[in-house]
Order: sequence, then C-alpha cells, then structure tokens
Amino acid sequence: MDNEIKNIVNHEGRITKITDTTVFAEIISGSACASCHAKSICLPSEQKKILIKTAIPSDGTKYIVGEKVMVCMSNKAARKSVFLSYIMPLIAIFAAMGICKYYNIDENIGGLAAAIAVIGYYTVLYLFRKKIEQKFEFTIKKLSA
Repeated sequence: MDNEIKNIVNHEGRITKITDTTVFAEIISGSACASCHAKSICLPSEQKKILIKTAIPSDGTKYIVGEKVMVCMSNKAARKSVFLSYIMPLIAIFAAMGICKYYNIDENIGGLAAAIAVIGYYTVLYLFRKKIEQKFEFTIKKLSA
C-alpha cells in the first residue's frame, strides 16, 4: 500500500455538485510559494480554483455537496499532463525557431513562427480535449475525520 500512495498525486478539495453518475470537486491550486509563512502578502492571483469531474465511486460511498474530499490522480497521468501542457509547447517553440535559424529566416519572423506554432499546438490540444480528457482519470476519497 505504501508503494500505491507514492504513485498518486493528492489534492484536498470540496464537493460542489453531484449528479447521478458524476461528482464535481473543486480544488485550489496554488503556486510554489503558497505554503510560505508570508503567503498573506501574495496576491490572490497566486491561487486558482480548478473544477475536477470524476465518476461516482463504485464502492457505495455516499458524498454530499460541501464535503471535503481527497482528489487523487496517478503520478503517470500527472507527468503526462505536465508533458502536454509545458514540454510539448516548448518543443514547438524550439522547433520553429530552429527551422527558421536553419533557413536563415529573420529572427522576428522566427519569433512569429514560434508563437504561431504554440497557438497551433494549443488549438489542436483544444480540438482533441474530449479524447485527451479520457486519459486522465481522477478519483475521490473521503478525508479521515
């Protein structure tokens, strides 16, 4: 079980809505300095609310709106989301700039090409969001009292 815990990313959240098949939980994602003792000085923009959708667990556990829960995701899925969100756009930027440099195209055009490559990448990501969403499975667990 200890190995199982190490392979899961957990965030505390609160249930906001429950349907027949789905539970919606809201988590607050903060920046790295959110745990700092001086966090009261930071702007509220350092934290953002994220709505997570997950299937109602089949173990028969009952949840209520407003209840605090633990929202869980596998480490593998978390790494995949970081790769798609940050690493791939960076590769697109370097590829566009490298191609422009290879063909001796002006740096300004290269910058524009890099911006277009990133916009194109995120557009493709948006168009395939339903298919990608299926690969990221969240689970919820009751917090111990």
